[in-house]
Amino acid sequence: MSIPVVVIFKPTLIEAARNLNVEPYFNFATKGPAHAMQFMCHISFDGGAHPKFSSRWKNRKKEAEHLAAYFCLNYWIEYDIIKVLDVHFNALMNFKIECGKLQEDIETLQDQVMDLELEIGMLTQDENPEENGIGQLQSIVNISDREEE
Repeated sequence: MSIPVVVIFKPTLIEAARNLNVEPYFNFATKGPAHAMQFMCHISFDGGAHPKFSSRWKNRKKEAEHLAAYFCLNYWIEYDIIKVLDVHFNALMNFKIECGKLQEDIETLQDQVMDLELEIGMLTQDENPEENGIGQLQSIVNISDREEE
């Protein structure tokens, strides 16, 4: 079973920009009515904008953000500003962090399941001896009563 890796480009861009000592600014343009708003993201560094760092119109703000970051990263890779390996390494590290968080959640849930199973087992043990004890005594008495008759 393979796990699909989804690269989230904004954090990768922010990390790459830090390594280049620049700060990315994400600016948005909107169009359309409130119930069908569309977003375009423009990324600038130190106040300047570059047309290659703009997304297309998207229905969600996050989609526009990640698309603009994707265009920016591709540009930097194409012009050897950063290496592809750096981008993949950052994406892998983000993926490992997410997997670690999921593993912690799984372990917490497993602990909760074990606690519930113990509680259920204790409840079952508490109920059964009383019923069995009384039931067994009753049958012994019934058998003794029949023998005497």
